[in-house]
Amino acid sequence: MSNRNPANPGPTHPLPERANLEHLKKEAKQRLKTMRLDDSGATLAAAQLAIARQYGFTSWRRLVAYVKALHEKEGQVSINLPQAFLDGLEAEEKSDYKTASAHFRKAIAESPTMIIAHYRLGRSLIRQQLYSEAFDAFEELLKIDSENLLAHYEIGKLHLSTLNYPDELLLKFDPENLLANYKIGKQFLSTQNYADAIAKYRWLNSQSGNSTSDLSDPNYELLPSKPRTGDLAHHPTHQAYAVELAQYLLDLIPPEIAEQNRLPASQIDFIVPSRDMPKDQNRKQPVALVGTQPIESLTQKPGPPNLYPMTASLRPEILYINKAEYTETARINRLQGSVRLNVIFDAAGQITGIRVHRGLPDGLTRRAIYAAQQYRFQPATIDGIPVSVRGNMELSFKARDR
Repeated sequence: MSNRNPANPGPTHPLPERANLEHLKKEAKQRLKTMRLDDSGATLAAAQLAIARQYGFTSWRRLVAYVKALHEKEGQVSINLPQAFLDGLEAEEKSDYKTASAHFRKAIAESPTMIIAHYRLGRSLIRQQLYSEAFDAFEELLKIDSENLLAHYEIGKLHLSTLNYPDELLLKFDPENLLANYKIGKQFLSTQNYADAIAKYRWLNSQSGNSTSDLSDPNYELLPSKPRTGDLAHHPTHQAYAVELAQYLLDLIPPEIAEQNRLPASQIDFIVPSRDMPKDQNRKQPVALVGTQPIESLTQKPGPPNLYPMTASLRPEILYINKAEYTETARINRLQGSVRLNVIFDAAGQITGIRVHRGLPDGLTRRAIYAAQQYRFQPATIDGIPVSVRGNMELSFKARDR
């Protein structure tokens, strides 16, 4: 396989002969760890860009599209992506989804069986809330590849407002698909169909085996494009994802329902039992300390002694912010929004007493809590003595296509 693409600059390293997307993702995460040794504020996006440029691509999106296209054309020596498709990726980078859609349509006109162009077109149309057109785009993809799991999953999400769950079509081809079962469970919860939602939770839990959270297999994809073969029951990565998704679903089940059905209690402490979802989906502030409500209005449990409400004059000095990272589930579902936490900035410089005022599904609440626990700060002081204060913090997630 040629390691050059005419639309990209010369690479400093050749792309592996059988490039694998999961391997590239893990390579980017490893690069991020290395970058953070020199710069604690380094982001995953910066690491992905570094990997893309290493292989001669101008963006991570182009690298991903190239690798996906290679899998479509498996067996060919080299591949040149249509310029219209590459132009569509560039438009997506600028969030110009209308222009991107036009380019993807042109690419499809040039290469009618180019699966990835149909898929990107559908995704761009969803971004424009053109759901009927998006449905048609994925239907066209299925005419080319009737078992394409990505298309079945997207069609399922487009129909979430109905009681007919098209994700079941995906399960016809891939019955052990964890993500589809989890998504159906979420839909059952949205209609307060707790019995079927709990059945999905128990199924996910049954897939977990004796997992030790092994997510290291680069060949396992949470949402593959093709049905899987072989026995997944003892696959460690399959089991590890089953553990995660079972936890994510359990977090959404009201505690009283969980207790009635003898389910484990969620490890997350919610202030608002209804798990209100945020309405400000496009908040731009990445991380901010917000609110100065008195403790009494926010807490339902007695706090430790010498705990003060945060005020303008009694605030900790933030020294280090750890950016919350996406879960693979949230990335696939393109979930975005903000998680609002009520926490104690204690006198020892640790975040404790974390309670969720507003959460997000798909594991993002858990990621926000983990990120908050990594914060470092100088405690607030009274007369030079460190004290603990309770206040709110907000962590935002903005979805990006990859």
